[in-house]
Amino acid sequence: TLDGPVVGRVQSMSFDNDGKHLIAGTFQSAFSGGPAIYRWDIASSKQVNTFTPGFHGVRNLTVSPDGQHVAFTSWARQAQAQVLDITTGKVVHNFDFPENINLLLWSPDRTTVATGQRDGSALIGEWKALKK
Repeated sequence: TLDGPVVGRVQSMSFDNDGKHLIAGTFQSAFSGGPAIYRWDIASSKQVNTFTPGFHGVRNLTVSPDGQHVAFTSWARQAQAQVLDITTGKVVHNFDFPENINLLLWSPDRTTVATGQRDGSALIGEWKALKK
């Protein structure tokens, strides 16, 4: 069992690339007090970070290959993927898409986020700031 409070219903979770941390996103309910993205250290089972980027609940999330960023979609902005810097807790980039996003995935070089759209299409968003 992982330590630390979790507020709301867990909607999505992912391990980082080395398996040392688990990141989970929650949905906001009327009684939960707000959504959050949580990060646990697996070895100690301790919660090490809680982020509340100011949205209406995580719909899905994926951790970047270097473990430094989390791309997520929210229930309020279903056609937008946001990128959270895991060290600062700040949203550092937004990807806007034409349809609601059902799932998302980072490319191995961490410069692209691929999405599966509700209309059946697959689209990518390139993050040029991360190119080496």
